[in-house]
Amino acid sequence: MVPKLKTFSIEDEYRVVERKLCSYDPSIPQAFSFAVRYQVTALMLEGTITPLNIIKLLPYVYHLAKQHGSDLTANAVRQLGQQIPTPSPQEDAKSFTTQKLAHNLRETILENEKRELIARELNVKQKKHHHLALTYKATVTPTGILLRGPDWDVSNRILRKYGTRTEYFMRVFFADEDGLSVFHDPRASQGNVYERFRSVLQHGIFVAGRTYQFLGFSHASLRSHQAWFMAPFEMNGTMFRARDIISDLGDFSHIHCSARCSARIGQAFSDTIFSVPVPSTAYVTETKADIARNGRTFSDGCGTISLEILRKVWNTLPPERKAQRPTILQIRFRGAKGVLSLDESLVGEQLHIRQSMTKYIAKETWRDLELCGAAYKPLQVFLNHQFIKILEDLGVPARNFKAVQDEAVNALKMITEHPLNAASFLEYSHSGVYAKVPRLFELMHQIGLSFHADRFLTDIVEVAAMTNLRSLKYRARIPIEQGHLLYGIMDETNFLQEGQVYIATQDYDKSGKLRRRILVGERIVITRAPALHPGDVQLVTAVDVPEHSSLRALHNCVVFSQRGARDLPSQLSGGDLDGDLFHIIYDQRLIPDFTMPPADYKSNGAKDLGRPVEVNDIVDFFIEYMNMDRLGQISNKHKIRADKSTGTNDPECLLLAQLASDAVDFSKSGISADISKIPRGFDHIRPDFMAPGTNLVVNELGAAELEELEPDDIDDPDGVSVLDADKARSRYYKSDKILGILYRDIDERKFFNRMKNDFETFRNRWGGESLIQKLKRYIQRETRGVMWDHHWDLAERLRETYEANMLEIMDTLRPTRGAPLTELEVFSGSILGKKERAPSRYIREANLEVQERFNRDVSAMIKRIQLGDGDWVEYEDTEALPRSIACFMVALETQGWENYRNLKSWKYVAAAVCLEQLWKYNNACPPPPTENHRSSSKTSIRTAREGNLPRGM
Repeated sequence: MVPKLKTFSIEDEYRVVERKLCSYDPSIPQAFSFAVRYQVTALMLEGTITPLNIIKLLPYVYHLAKQHGSDLTANAVRQLGQQIPTPSPQEDAKSFTTQKLAHNLRETILENEKRELIARELNVKQKKHHHLALTYKATVTPTGILLRGPDWDVSNRILRKYGTRTEYFMRVFFADEDGLSVFHDPRASQGNVYERFRSVLQHGIFVAGRTYQFLGFSHASLRSHQAWFMAPFEMNGTMFRARDIISDLGDFSHIHCSARCSARIGQAFSDTIFSVPVPSTAYVTETKADIARNGRTFSDGCGTISLEILRKVWNTLPPERKAQRPTILQIRFRGAKGVLSLDESLVGEQLHIRQSMTKYIAKETWRDLELCGAAYKPLQVFLNHQFIKILEDLGVPARNFKAVQDEAVNALKMITEHPLNAASFLEYSHSGVYAKVPRLFELMHQIGLSFHADRFLTDIVEVAAMTNLRSLKYRARIPIEQGHLLYGIMDETNFLQEGQVYIATQDYDKSGKLRRRILVGERIVITRAPALHPGDVQLVTAVDVPEHSSLRALHNCVVFSQRGARDLPSQLSGGDLDGDLFHIIYDQRLIPDFTMPPADYKSNGAKDLGRPVEVNDIVDFFIEYMNMDRLGQISNKHKIRADKSTGTNDPECLLLAQLASDAVDFSKSGISADISKIPRGFDHIRPDFMAPGTNLVVNELGAAELEELEPDDIDDPDGVSVLDADKARSRYYKSDKILGILYRDIDERKFFNRMKNDFETFRNRWGGESLIQKLKRYIQRETRGVMWDHHWDLAERLRETYEANMLEIMDTLRPTRGAPLTELEVFSGSILGKKERAPSRYIREANLEVQERFNRDVSAMIKRIQLGDGDWVEYEDTEALPRSIACFMVALETQGWENYRNLKSWKYVAAAVCLEQLWKYNNACPPPPTENHRSSSKTSIRTAREGNLPRGM
């Protein structure tokens, strides 16, 4: 008789690990907390270590937790996933043994202990910023769950209230296996996928003994298929579950539409950067009457605030924001959302919330005024495919668009010609700003050195330049110097006539002083994104107001009239005043000859359940939205037809514009766009400006290069079209409309090669000594007599902390599953090598997350160099220069630990801080502000100025 061998499936092994992580065992140390168990579970679910090997590794983890504590052990387990190599024939099998993994854990803990003090200090500093919270994250895919975090993230109303229990909250993403949203395929059913997602939403996510249950989502989260979950917890003797959190917000029983109810609950989950308690003595009204006429609400979403309360808001802002004194705030307050504008006629502490702003009645315990945003400065206006097509149809000549694009391209060409142009451009592109790269370029120029000689620095400039150029070519994202992007509010004084607007802006000029400007003129273009209907672009008259008008106190907004038969914001793609941004263009080359009547779509109403909304109703809506969100599909079909036909006024384009409006309203009405009405046609035949083109990637040497995206070859036996015979292959024709002309006018490969050759030519002339070596020699010469050796240990720990953070960002913030981000991508703030099906919005959001995280981390490191152990709001001490010298020398003379050895960027951060401190040491006064490159259409070509640092290199 053949004996039966007992075998275990992978599911059985998972269950064994879960039992071991969850069951009480007196032999397991108390230090083996949820934080450690979470990271062990994450390691297993990622597939980095098999469940069987996790079981073998657990005793070592128990021992380390008992010896070194929970925090260090959890961080070491998290880093272990980054350290384990990808299995391959070239990898030694010993790298994957339990003994080797345990050894790596211990070594990581010992290394982390060296910099634990700095890490703890930085965490304490981060906690002082109430807009940040440590949050766990999970990605639910059709076949599994991936765990990430905890990472610092922007906070919200819920996380602030339960700030000591944030580990019980989790941000959950629903995505396909590659990390992108599930792709709609009309030839296949994703029913099983969405049933899997529904099961998770209904039953929760079980992680290391906790069950995280569905809680809610904000409007922005819904669009990116994210939701908040929470596990039950005890606080001050009370147990809190998801239903308790929701009921504490307010009363939602009167809302019978699941989409609307989820939106109201979701107000509490909006990212809010600051919050200010409103005194109980303040006069607050949440029912101020709206200005309404003909079924239109002219004041939809806007209220007013007194100067006294606004000053309290200013006092909570960081110093640079406080100096700008914004007079327009995008807020959440109790059950209200919208925009508040300063009204100087209000005496004392007053807050006037209009009825259109109040969405539900909140509990009296909520008294904080929360900021989602504010009008700190006028934002840059950019054209896009939709705006350009409508303006072309309204009579703007092709040569005018080409002239505007030529200015932008020429500005990009100039950045290689002078270090100060490059510095100004990086400021404008927000690339390397927090790492002080633009400042480094300026200070090096003062001492006769140039970034052109260093390959890593030229790579940063190349990435920023090519990212901007590709936005021009593939998105027609053309910057407009004579234009603004502004919040909209209503004229509370009733001075403006119908068709008039008041536009006042305030921003820093080249000398660093705040300068106020009032735009006055006729035939000013005003529009709003997304714009698909030809009537979404209108002309207005910008006027000044009397000196005594309270509108004079406002800046960085467009004030609309409350007169007329219909409010203007609703004529611009169905806009309102609860935080919408409006595009103002006064460049005479882009003013159309005429305008078309605005769209006037009838509301579809809202899906009424006839009863109060329950949790499962909100879950059903979330699933339906993921499945039926067709805005991108409709917009692309509109773009195809607008190019082939008579333009945006074609009947099919007008129908698609209406369907796009329905798709936008889907998140609030619960009624999706009727896709059966979408015109049928040959959508696989597209204009050339919609072709994929090339990809900007990072090669094996860590430098940027262009990679061709090969079109689908009909003769390739492995081609997608052959393997999937039903899939229609896109074909592209030469468009003779303006978008095609602009697209073909940019040769990105020629531009890229020219820039590469310019940098290479400069480096060949430079000589044998590297830029960093010359910098070192200069700093050593200029700081003779400055004692800095006593900061060596601190400098080593700062470098290790910076590089550990860099690796963590590279690994955990990659937008898709696969290889981690590169250091160049993180440092420059540009994710390269976009997947073909990755939506542009998705990549932009991923870029923003990487930028925010890196900017916070590098700012923390720089402040630690500048301020030492002092509070970050205080001034630099006399040791700032010695500390910066130590950091620069350590960056050059020591190797990073194992995985850190290939990282390069810390020495440039340290060099920038060191040169800036030396500048201050020699000048004994603050450095001048860096000139902002306000627009790529007007680049300042500056001549070399006399430096305030000694030269002689």
